[in-house]
Amino acid sequence: MGRMGFRGRTLGVTAVAAALLTTTALSAQAAPGQRAGKYATITTAPAAVSLAPGFPDSTYTTTAPPPSTPVSATIGAGTPPGQLYGTSSGSSYLSFGPVSNTAPSTTTFTFAAPTPTSGWSFILGDIDAESITISAAGPAGSVTGDQLGFQGGFNYASTPAAITAFDPDSGVLTGVLSPTGQDTNGAAGWFSPSVPITTLSITSTRIDGSPLAQLWFVGHTASLAGNVTDASGAPVPGATVVVADSAGQPLPGAPTATTDENGAFDIPELFPQPVTLVATEDGREDGPALTVSPIPNDDGQPVFATAAAVRAGDPIVQAPPVTAPAATAPELAATGVTAPPWLIVGAAAAVPVGAALAVIAGLRRRRAAAGAAAGPSIDADRESDG
Repeated sequence: MGRMGFRGRTLGVTAVAAALLTTTALSAQAAPGQRAGKYATITTAPAAVSLAPGFPDSTYTTTAPPPSTPVSATIGAGTPPGQLYGTSSGSSYLSFGPVSNTAPSTTTFTFAAPTPTSGWSFILGDIDAESITISAAGPAGSVTGDQLGFQGGFNYASTPAAITAFDPDSGVLTGVLSPTGQDTNGAAGWFSPSVPITTLSITSTRIDGSPLAQLWFVGHTASLAGNVTDASGAPVPGATVVVADSAGQPLPGAPTATTDENGAFDIPELFPQPVTLVATEDGREDGPALTVSPIPNDDGQPVFATAAAVRAGDPIVQAPPVTAPAATAPELAATGVTAPPWLIVGAAAAVPVGAALAVIAGLRRRRAAAGAAAGPSIDADRESDG
């Protein structure tokens, strides 16, 4: 076991883990049904854990002295978790200890969404000179020790091996000190929770020396491949396949894939759980959602065993442009009869001419009337005298 000098301070670490969106462009379709184990990437700045696309990311806070994320210790392929998930070689783990000789530390992981009920585990290693108390909570409340799913103790380093023990009633995981009181090396225990959890808290209490525990997260991944076709069965190249959960909600870190010239796509790494696939493409409606569920392979491990047949949406039909109707002459108010434009212009010009003629005619009538009222003219009298 590694040892450390205690510092008289504590560290509170918080972070918000970003969901990573990975886009995979393909030149050929990979075979479905491939699977692998994946150990999480753990960082201290930000204080975050990222396991696999589709698995909830988590952030953590700790009262421990500044933790580190080395890669030197390894969960071997021959260990119980190694036989299920493979070796952790090259993967980071969280190394943490108590606050001091008399003060325990608590490290709490908060998941972005409730965890799946299978397909993942956490491993605590190098447990000997400390006791580890584990507690968790989920959507239904506190998680019991049995629900934490203790899978057993093992040793990844020493022969003869020191083995850990777990008490589900108290949630305490303990190791074994050597007869001389010295710490041992490699004692570990692993857990596979059987219920969804949203928080996981680990408290480290010193028994001897300056202990440092180790923590790994690990889970399954599976490849998901398929084809996108249109209503006629023709392949649709350049379509984007979007992955969501079984209810159609976005998955944390879930990738998308772009179809190749044959309409094929491949998502090489996805946490195996029921998912929905939707094909999108410019110029098309979104296709219908297809639900795909993993099934156990010959080893009993979940895989996406068959190619997913995803249907593209129908093309979006553009409406033809609307043409404005040709202009028509105005209607006459009284008759409703239309008139050509030249007649309307002529009629408008005739109005003042008609008015002028009416004035002249009126003046002539008034003069004629005035002459009649005045009697016979002088010329008329002369003619009568002669």
